[in-house]
This record gives sequence, C-alpha cells and structure tokens, in this order.
Amino acid sequence: MSILVLTLISEHHTMSHKTLIVSSANVTGNDKSQVKYRFSPPLVIPKIAVNPYVEVLSSQIWWNSPNINSTNNTLNFTLGGVARQWVADTGLYSVDDINSALGYYVKSIGHPSDTIKFVGRGYDGKLMCEMDATNIVHGVTIHWSTSSMATFLGFGTNADFYAAYNIEATQVANNKAIFNSLLYWAIECVGLGTGSNFYDEQGKPTSIIHTAVPDVETGRQNTFQPAHPVRVPIQATGQQIPELVFNLTDQNHQRVDTLGEDWNCIVQISWD
Repeated sequence: MSILVLTLISEHHTMSHKTLIVSSANVTGNDKSQVKYRFSPPLVIPKIAVNPYVEVLSSQIWWNSPNINSTNNTLNFTLGGVARQWVADTGLYSVDDINSALGYYVKSIGHPSDTIKFVGRGYDGKLMCEMDATNIVHGVTIHWSTSSMATFLGFGTNADFYAAYNIEATQVANNKAIFNSLLYWAIECVGLGTGSNFYDEQGKPTSIIHTAVPDVETGRQNTFQPAHPVRVPIQATGQQIPELVFNLTDQNHQRVDTLGEDWNCIVQISWD
C-alpha cells in the first residue's frame, strides 16, 4: 500500500509601502502649483514588483484660485465723454469685491463710486448692471464687446450698455456669471509612469492620481480624505527614480495659482 503525502508550502508576501508627505511649503516664489519631491537615495521599485500602485490618502488645498487674471481683467467704458479702462488686479472676486474695486476706480476719476455697479440675481445666477448717469454729461456706456471681463460677468453676448445723461438704467446679463470657475482640483504625478493607464476628457493619457471637489467657501482650506483612494497603476519599475513632480491643476488641466498659499497631500506608493 502506498501513501501519497502532499506538502502545502505557504508563501508569505509582505506588502512594501513608501509614504510621501508632499508639500509646497518649501517652494519659493508665489507660484506654488508644482512640487518636486527628491529622493536620496533614488527610489527603486523592484522590476519583479507585483501590482505596484500609487494612491493619495488625503489632500489639503486652499480654495483661493483667482477667478480674475490677465485674460479677463478689463472693463472698457465711456464716462462723461471720456474713454476709460478699469483693469482689475489678479485675485478671487465676489460681486461685492467687483463693486468695491470698480467703485474705488470710478471715484478716483471724479465720479460717484456707485455710478456703475453689479447686483446678483440669486435665482438664476445672472448679474444686473446698474448705471446712474445723474449729472454726467454725455452719459455712460459700457463697451462689452471690447471688455475681456464681459464673459466672466455674463455679459459676453450683450450689446454695449448706454445710460443717457441724468438717467438710471439697468441691463440684465444674457448668461450666468462665472465666479466659481473651479470645478475640481487634480494632482498629477510625473515620474512613476502613471500616464498610460488613465485618460482625460479628450482621450489623451493623463498622469492624474487624485481629484478633489471644493466643499468649502472660497477663501478657506479644503480637506479631502477619500474613504477609498483610487489606486493608480505604476509602470516605472526596475529603475532609479531621483525625483517625482507633483502638479496641482484645475479641471482644464491648467496649473492652479494658489496666490502663495501652501497645499499638501499624503501619497503612498505600494507593491507586493
């Protein structure tokens, strides 16, 4: 009688992790949108690594990305027969901020600060432009067609707006104002070979490893800690990785201006 003995060998695999605290605190200058994380010695993910991936465990980002910059900061108008141009400083504006800054400029050229002002219509997101041409000879005209701010305010398709001498007039924007232009943040990681696995809206490879939707008021810090972080596969194995580059972008994959405020995230690289 022969006896067959089966021996079961249990092989224990230990998951390897590399945790990175990525912060823009050490980035000099006002542009904090890119962080370079350097390794010493270089990071090496073994060639034989099984299922290597990267995930973002949490992120903290200030929601102060400018909604007005050099591309949409001019308002052209004729006031009392004199052509004027108000150029807004880069920043994150509300309707009240627009009225305050514009009013300061109008007052500085000798007219009441409320000569031109904007009022929000909460029920449809559109603005009303109110002009008071009392005692202003030749009246007031806003030239939407040449104002780069027009689309931002919702007046991009409106006809130029005229208030005659001693007349108060109101014009309603044809479209919604775009004060909250940021839909979500994305964090890109360059250096791990993640771009061959995910694609953007146009079907192009993207190195995004994390997205976060603002859930706080503008001007506050947004903290996001996903219950189930997305595990993004890594292709860069069996090679030395001296540094990783992390970019903070918006939904259009454009790097975000944080106005000098720092952002951070906790990144974990894992493999079997």
